[in-house]
Amino acid sequence: MFQLYKKRGFSDFLNDTFAFLKLNGKHYLKNYTILCGGFLLILTILGYILGKAYVAFMFSAIQGKFRLEGLFGGNIALFVAIVILFVIIIIIFSFLSYLYPMVYLRLYDEHGHAAFSTKVIGDRLRADIGRTVKFTLLTLLFTFSVGLLLMAIIVLLFFTVIGIPFAFIGLFALAGVYNLAFFLYVNDKGMGFIDSFKTAFEFVKNNLWPVVGSNFAMSMLIQIIGSVFSMIPFIIGIISLMSSLEKSSSNIPETAGFAVAMGITFAISLLVSYFLQNLLILNNGMIYYTMQEANHSHFSKSEIDLIGTESEF
Repeated sequence: MFQLYKKRGFSDFLNDTFAFLKLNGKHYLKNYTILCGGFLLILTILGYILGKAYVAFMFSAIQGKFRLEGLFGGNIALFVAIVILFVIIIIIFSFLSYLYPMVYLRLYDEHGHAAFSTKVIGDRLRADIGRTVKFTLLTLLFTFSVGLLLMAIIVLLFFTVIGIPFAFIGLFALAGVYNLAFFLYVNDKGMGFIDSFKTAFEFVKNNLWPVVGSNFAMSMLIQIIGSVFSMIPFIIGIISLMSSLEKSSSNIPETAGFAVAMGITFAISLLVSYFLQNLLILNNGMIYYTMQEANHSHFSKSEIDLIGTESEF
C-alpha cells in the first residue's frame, strides 16, 4: 500500500506523486475518464469549434471583411448558444476535475487500497461538490478584498528585475496556500473557511521552499508537456498558412487549413491541460497529507496501534 501520511521534502513531494500514479494510475485514470470523460469530450469539441471561429474572426478583421452575421453561417443564436454552453460545461467540469484527485486520495486513505468502485467515487463527488462551490465563492470574495492587494504587490514585483524571483515565490506560495486550504475545507466538514487558510498559511510559511519548489517544478513540467502536444498542430497550421501565402497571387492567403489547425490546437490544449492538472493537484495532495502527518502524527499512531497485533513465533 502507498503511504500517504509521512514526512516529505521537496523531492519527496514530486517522487511520491509519480509513485502513487505508478501504483494506482490505471484505476485512477479509468475512473477519471468514466466520470469526467463525457464533459471533457464535449469541451474538446466545443473548443475546436470556437478555436476555428476565433481564427476566422481574426483574419476577417485583419482583411477588413468581418461581419458578425458571417459567424456560423449567419446563425448568431447558434454562436451565442455554443459560447454559453462552453462556459457552463467548463465551469461544471472544472469543479469535478479539481475535486476528483482530492476525493480519490481520501477514499484511498479510507479503504487502504484502490479497489473502490466508480459509484463510490461518484457518490463522494456529489456529496462534496456543494462544499467545493461554497469554497470557490468564498475564495472569490476573499480575492476581491485581501487577495487583490496581494496580487497587486506580486504584479508590481514583476516590473523589477530583482523583484521577479520574489514574485514567483509569492505566486507559488499563494497557490500552495489555496490548494491546502481547499483540501482542509472540503475534507474536514468542521473546519471553517478562515481556519482552513490559517492552517494552510502556517504550514506553507514553515515549509516554504519545499512547497514552492515542488509546485514550481510540477507547473513547469506540465507547461512543457502541454506545449509539446499543442505545438505540433500549431506548427502544421503555420506551415499551411505560409504555403498558402506563397501560392496566393494576392497578399491574402487561404486560411482554412490554418483555422482547422488552430481549432485542433485549442482543443488539444484543453484536453491535455485538464489531464495534466491532476499531477499538480495530486502533488498538493502529497503536501496535504504531509501537513496532516506533521500536525496529527497519523503514521506514528498507526504504528503504535499495530504493536501486539503481529502473530508470535
